[in-house]
Formats: sequence, structure tokens, C-alpha cells
Amino acid sequence: MTLRSSVGSFRQRRAAVKIAESVRGVSAVQDELWVDPRDRWEDNEIRGAALQALMSSDGIPADQIDVTVAEGWLTLRGVATSSPRQRDPLLSRKPHNAARR
Repeated sequence: MTLRSSVGSFRQRRAAVKIAESVRGVSAVQDELWVDPRDRWEDNEIRGAALQALMSSDGIPADQIDVTVAEGWLTLRGVATSSPRQRDPLLSRKPHNAARR
């Protein structure tokens, strides 16, 4: 038996192969499945999830980030003026290189 299609995750891929192998009369399973996470959600669902994540994150100017989704591909455009290193004094220190050559 040959499995040939796209699935939304590696977990789904493993499950499909396991189910095919359990079918009576199947002696071998050829796995030609590929993982394509874009199969899981519609573009508007992806955009909504991205907008919610932006709005719930402190320090990210959600109103200055443009969120677009086309055929499952998420694009963020905008300018973020701060970084975690600027907000956290522990992260703002330069890394110490113990081993130099």
C-alpha cells in the first residue's frame, strides 16, 4: 500500500502509517506522505491567532504591525522599536567569551 498525500503534522503522518500497517492483508506500507502545516487552518484563522498573540504580548506594538496571510503563509510587516535586551538589564550585558582562540 502506498500513502501519498499531505498531512498537517508529523503526528498525523505516523498515525496514518500505523493505521495502514494494521489493515488486514496489507503486507507493506510505502510512506510518501509529506507534512504541510498549511493544511490545518484557513488564512483568516491564522491571521486571527497571530493578531491575538500580538495583542497579548507586552512590549509589542500590535497597532504598528500589519498581519497578512496568503495561502497559509503568515507575513508580519512593521517596526518594533524595543527588544528584550533593552528592557531586561540582565540580558543587556555583553556575553562573556570564556574560550578564545
